Order: sequence, then C-alpha cells, then structure tokens
Amino acid sequence: MLAIIARLEINPDHVEDYVKAAVPGVALTREEKGCHLYSFSRDICEDNIIWICEQWESDEDLDAHLQSDHIREFLEATKNMEVLSMDARKYEVSSVGTVVPPEH
Repeated sequence: MLAIIARLEINPDHVEDYVKAAVPGVALTREEKGCHLYSFSRDICEDNIIWICEQWESDEDLDAHLQSDHIREFLEATKNMEVLSMDARKYEVSSVGTVVPPEH
C-alpha cells in the first residue's frame, strides 16, 4: 500500500480556476484500479494551499493513474496556472489502523 501527500501553493490569482480544473478528475480517479483514497482539498488556514491525499494498492496502479487521460487533461488545463511551490511525498505503508480521538 502506498500513501501520497502533496502540498501545493498556487498563485492566489489562479487558485479558483485550479480547483475547478481538478473537479472532473477526482471522481474518475476514485474509480481507478487500486485507488483506495483520493482527496483534493483546500487548506482552511491558507486559501491558496491545496492538499492532495492518496492511497494506492501498488506503484503500478499509481503509475497508471499518472498516465491517465484525465490527469493529462488536468495538467494541460492548468499548465499556465502558477504553482508557486510543491512538496509531494510517497510513503510505503506497512500497516493501517484507526486513530481514536481523546475523550474530553
């Protein structure tokens, strides 16, 4: 199992269009073979920060996703939108469990 967490800082002038461009591909990605989780969301404290969280069964499934038509279309649609910075990390997950919040 793989987990991907990416933080993107988008030019504030482009962030609304960037988010809109992502919408069509999210549902398609969630239907892809090996996709356990795909979430694309805005940071609640910094309006121009986008977080992408993913879980994939294998590197092969992730690679197929990255070569998919909807990802190519998204990259084409956003190629002129300024990404100020990006930090994307891939983790190999050896086990998955639940997190229980503390009682108060």
